[in-house]
Amino acid sequence: MTFEAQQNVLAITDAYIAKVTANTSTTYTKGDKIKLPDLSSLEITVTSEKKEAKAGLKIADSFTMKTGYDVKFEEVNIPLDVLAIINGAELKTSGTTGKQIAEVLETEKQVPVMFNLEIKSDLLNGQAADIHMEMFCVKGLMDVVTTADDYWTVSFEGTAFTRKKDGAFRRIFANEENTEIVPATPSVEENPTE
Repeated sequence: MTFEAQQNVLAITDAYIAKVTANTSTTYTKGDKIKLPDLSSLEITVTSEKKEAKAGLKIADSFTMKTGYDVKFEEVNIPLDVLAIINGAELKTSGTTGKQIAEVLETEKQVPVMFNLEIKSDLLNGQAADIHMEMFCVKGLMDVVTTADDYWTVSFEGTAFTRKKDGAFRRIFANEENTEIVPATPSVEENPTE
């Protein structure tokens, strides 16, 4: 039986980020994956630029080029480790058992870090057991949204752009057998075509 390429997908059941450690014309590497806990929303939308050739009052031709993706997500958990990585800060821990402190100090000199985003859903109506989407290069800012009368959240807004070695924005793949996102990944070159 041929594996179906069409799937109806509901929600996101797992999400991870990994700091991109190299993005050159020959190499793409990333560090260990860190879970995005309690993801409440995620939106990935394509961005494009359109050029038109006009002949008098009519359009003779047009060309639309994909320029990247806008990426937005929100979590109902405050993951200090994720906040530090995305915003280019450092997570510091101190103290002894029972009096430990985890702290992220954000300064004016820090810049956002490029990261890899991988999401998964195993809520499908089709032949596949799960579907994954991996955005190779994402960059933007994460902020802690504080409210006096509701849960604090973190929100991220940024842009996904191409991996330099092959011009790839993302990959989407369905698995016939449920495949977990593996949290620890060695910092070796990534080759999704294998």
